[in-house]
Amino acid sequence: RAATPPAAAPPAPAGPPPRPPPARAPPGQKLRSLASRATKERWAEGGDEVKCHQYITYWPHTNYSPLTIGTYLHDVDEDQGPLAVIPGSHKGDLYDQYNENGDWVGCIAQRELGGISLDTVDYLMGPAGSVTIHNCRLIHGSKKNLSPKGRPLLLNAYSAADAFTYTYN
Repeated sequence: RAATPPAAAPPAPAGPPPRPPPARAPPGQKLRSLASRATKERWAEGGDEVKCHQYITYWPHTNYSPLTIGTYLHDVDEDQGPLAVIPGSHKGDLYDQYNENGDWVGCIAQRELGGISLDTVDYLMGPAGSVTIHNCRLIHGSKKNLSPKGRPLLLNAYSAADAFTYTYN
């Protein structure tokens, strides 16, 4: 399945890509911006693999409203290690992201992977400007980028205004 492609638009003039529209809260609710960054680990010819993880254990919140909106800055195909998600995993368990020594490793512990349906992985490919949206509980990652093309991704994280972090990180 592909990432949601951008709406058809006339060709843009040469220059930097257009800024994505801001996220909007549902009527009657407020939204809070948590973070914004461009990934660099997916650069061409050997960018690092990102092992399966869930964001909510990176920054625990008082509810599960945090979500991340990703925007592909270049076209992304299968060879570039596209974002990989496990559909429906946001409705399941939270997994341990510590190794057997109790050290934080930021990915789902090897001993936990047997309980995850890795055969349902969806790779999100699409043209530059495509948008991905995933909940903080969604299991996701990506393969190593071995292609000569980079796969930069702009990530913006948001939460409901009433969601607060409850640990220092």
